[in-house]
Amino acid sequence: MYRSYVFKAWAEPESAPMLIEQGHRLMRTYAQALEIVDLNEARQYVYQNLDDLWYASRQMASIWIKGQNARKLMKRKARPEDGDPEVAEAMGYDAVLGGVVNASELSWEKFIEHGEKYRVFCRTIRGGDRPLLELTTPVWTDKSKERVRIRFLMHRPIPKDAMIHRFFIIMRPKRREGRVIGYAFYLSFMIKIEKADLRRPKRMGTLQPAWKVESDGSILVLGLDIEYMDGTTAHHEYHLPPGTIQKARKAQHLSITGQDNVEYRHYDRWRQDQYRKIATDVCKRTDALKMKTYKSGESIPGTVARHRPFVSVAKLIAAISERAAKEGVSMMR
Repeated sequence: MYRSYVFKAWAEPESAPMLIEQGHRLMRTYAQALEIVDLNEARQYVYQNLDDLWYASRQMASIWIKGQNARKLMKRKARPEDGDPEVAEAMGYDAVLGGVVNASELSWEKFIEHGEKYRVFCRTIRGGDRPLLELTTPVWTDKSKERVRIRFLMHRPIPKDAMIHRFFIIMRPKRREGRVIGYAFYLSFMIKIEKADLRRPKRMGTLQPAWKVESDGSILVLGLDIEYMDGTTAHHEYHLPPGTIQKARKAQHLSITGQDNVEYRHYDRWRQDQYRKIATDVCKRTDALKMKTYKSGESIPGTVARHRPFVSVAKLIAAISERAAKEGVSMMR
């Protein structure tokens, strides 16, 4: 099971512009490669145009365009990086660079013991409950070029026995009154963690997907029926707050008409955050879960079919399944 640990980061002032420029360059190359029909040609295009970047970043982009199924899922609207770089720079868009800590997966405990003899290493700047660390990594294929240093604040610890392989330097534009005033840096580690031991099932939960709009404007998205070993039962309901319908309609309209895709991405991220909170609560209350079919939601009185896309039941169940795997809660078919 893989998890992403994302930390707030800072780049050195002299290297930050270069990182943003190369991250944008990688994203533009990726967008242009998606227009190439033949997969092998697309991958070669990436390698040829990014041959001076460290292989980890090139490999990251090539993985994105690998596989016919992945290409089908990557249908998207035009983005600023697809066209004029100058216009894109003025509008601002995400930039990313990739890296690996070792030729194979390495435990976090061993990685932080790496010294300067390694191309990628990490050292502690300040200890404590929220330690400040510094990651040193190459950007270029040429080993004679100086490496960059990224400092990051660990607001939550990474398990020492967790296996780490890839990391990503993410740069997102900061806007004020519609203008890009700078970029925020984040450091994301992809961590492999063993699945938790399954709990002894003492509380059996049944999930009822729903997309019913209540009288106060909230949306019922899930019902949870719990059966305890002593024969007692409990029922809980989970809602998206009032105003969700208006927010979803606006975001979907702007996205479908091609006016603004950012609004929909913000709505989708907000909704996903709500679903993660619901998933956490569901897994605290139960030891095993089973689910009624999606179609059963149609039988709930007051349900209207057109509200279903605003809820996206599949994303809610995916969030619960992900949390259940981490907590050791059984998901029964």
